[in-house]
Amino acid sequence: MAMIAIYCQVYCDKVNDRMVEDTHYEYMYSYKFPTKEAPADGYPAIAENLSKSFGEYEFDVTLMGITPDNPFFDIDELPDSAQEVVLGSSFACKYGLKEGDEFTLTDNDNDRLYGFRVTGITPYCPSHMVFMDIDALRELYQLPKDYYNVVFADKKLDISGERLFSTTARADVRRASGVFTDLMRPMIIVMSAASALIFLVVLFLMMKMMLDRSSFHISMLRVFGFRNREVRKMYLDGNFIVVALGALAAIPLTKLIMNGIFPKYLVANVSIAFEPAFPWYYYPVMYGLILMMYLLISLLLMRNIRKITPAEVLKNRE
Repeated sequence: MAMIAIYCQVYCDKVNDRMVEDTHYEYMYSYKFPTKEAPADGYPAIAENLSKSFGEYEFDVTLMGITPDNPFFDIDELPDSAQEVVLGSSFACKYGLKEGDEFTLTDNDNDRLYGFRVTGITPYCPSHMVFMDIDALRELYQLPKDYYNVVFADKKLDISGERLFSTTARADVRRASGVFTDLMRPMIIVMSAASALIFLVVLFLMMKMMLDRSSFHISMLRVFGFRNREVRKMYLDGNFIVVALGALAAIPLTKLIMNGIFPKYLVANVSIAFEPAFPWYYYPVMYGLILMMYLLISLLLMRNIRKITPAEVLKNRE
């Protein structure tokens, strides 16, 4: 449960950071009625809406044809072929695709299936986007040589609203990136607190039961003059080694398990995808918190040890 909460936190942090970082344009204009020529300060593109299934879910995928001089996407070279594409990192991660792989996209409107080969992957996570040369896309869809339906720009353009379907600004992306975190934060807090509470309660009850069963022996140690510190070493410090070694093995093991479960099942209905990598400092922090909780339980149980007196031996003898 704790690892799920940590995964959600990392996921939300990456959504906040990557959605803004990967959006380099200031405005994206989607046309309903494009003019004959694109605005002088804009970069024309063509967006076609396709889809691809993931388990029982189906996600929208934008096949984006862009010009080679488009500065808003980090693509070194666009393939010339209409069957070769560059994938956005979110799409590639979601479907486990890499350079050289082949995949298909579905055009539900025209009931057609398109096959592509991956020639590269570019950082882009705000949506599932697949990139190709604008002329290759025109060839694929048999469109006029000057056709476009999207314009990217680094400043606001003077375009009549009657010609547009929508306008997406970088500021809108920044606001949208925080919505996911706001929705997930209560669940993250509840799961983190619940997992810590369960660990504390279970560990306390198990160790207390062990001490209760050993009360006679601890009382005998009192008779022979053993002090609290020495009793603690015999009955509590040994458990510390078990907890420390167990946590050292359990943290990477649960991380490996969650690598397979989290993307495929817990966020299967979310279109944004990332590599499941934690910042390095998460691991020592998790390990340290587990040891701190054990030490807290150990301090509480020392009160029980102090209450055990040599009189326990006499009570059992009677």
